[in-house]
Amino acid sequence: MIIESGIIVFVGLVFLFIKLPKALQRTLVKHELSLDLAMMIMAYTLHWGTFTGVMAAAVAGLLTSAFTALMSVRLVKVPEAGGWMNYLSERFGFKVRVRYHVQEA
Repeated sequence: MIIESGIIVFVGLVFLFIKLPKALQRTLVKHELSLDLAMMIMAYTLHWGTFTGVMAAAVAGLLTSAFTALMSVRLVKVPEAGGWMNYLSERFGFKVRVRYHVQEA
């Protein structure tokens, strides 16, 4: 019951994030730690008073942290690198060789 409650709280936070304009989403995701702390404090404040509520807020906080980490890669780091292949090659230190085969008609 605690995990399900935490997932429901997290889904509500994701829906709020989706409603924001794209520019504001990118700005928030650039400040991952601040966003994580603000969301966790908000969830704890709203669900304070019972053990189940606090544990649901903890699950929602963990899921929010994972979500912001993934979104920072997708919305900020990949576009700055110029695409997924460039990001992966910079991140893990390998060179990507893409070969295009063009058939003549």
